[in-house]
Amino acid sequence: MPGIDILVSQGGQGGVENVVNRTAVYLQEHGWRVRILQFADTGYHWTDHRLEWHSFWTHDKKIEFDPIIEEIKDFYRGSGTPDIVLATTWPLLNTVAAIIRGEIGASYKIGSWMHAALKKYDDYGWGGARELSAADFHLAINREIETEIRADIPDAVIYAVNNPIEMERICFSDKRDPKQFAVVCRLDPLKNVIQVVKAMERLDGDARLHVVGTGDEYGNILAYIEENGLTDRVMMHGWKDDPWELLKNVGTLVSASEEETGPLVAVEALLCGMP
Repeated sequence: MPGIDILVSQGGQGGVENVVNRTAVYLQEHGWRVRILQFADTGYHWTDHRLEWHSFWTHDKKIEFDPIIEEIKDFYRGSGTPDIVLATTWPLLNTVAAIIRGEIGASYKIGSWMHAALKKYDDYGWGGARELSAADFHLAINREIETEIRADIPDAVIYAVNNPIEMERICFSDKRDPKQFAVVCRLDPLKNVIQVVKAMERLDGDARLHVVGTGDEYGNILAYIEENGLTDRVMMHGWKDDPWELLKNVGTLVSASEEETGPLVAVEALLCGMP
């Protein structure tokens, strides 16, 4: 049975995790042995119950690369190495996988699988083109990422792959309210959800905004809503496994994210009939 390890940076509740889960289950159902290896734990087990999952660093400790590399090396010595390692999402993880491969004498291929622009990772200190070049091949989820990789690594082997749409969850409605808006995303500063909330203040009093998701910015967004008297106009729904059922009468999906060229959630919304 061929083996593939998906080496993820950190896991939580968001689009990347959904994509990794669906891809891993698909591969497993088609005869691959799939393991999810989480570089840094977040204190949350997000993987599908059918998948083998391991994490290597306590979630409340500052990330230190050398000891984590040693932990993964020990894991591979005891459990065997795969045929392929997919480094998701930090470019740095490609270098980590290459270091481990060299130090234990493994022969697996390394594939990068970024879910944002390379510059974004580089800006946050999670690796750039140098670290990405450690990969043997690259999965590009859109044309912009493919172009960016090609510009920095001209001889790169790149495969364009589209993230899977969850067609079975699509919810159609012919009663959409043009005065209801929605944001569906992980709540962190890059998503600019507070900017959307501020935009709501400029609309007439009948407009409503539904915010679906969780993350580090949840408390800040909620505080802004309460401080500015918007609790009857902005609804915070938290995480929902199936947001489209909740939002089936909402008129428009809004995205103010800095880091996405074609958000998967936007494609899902369009398939629901939501502009």
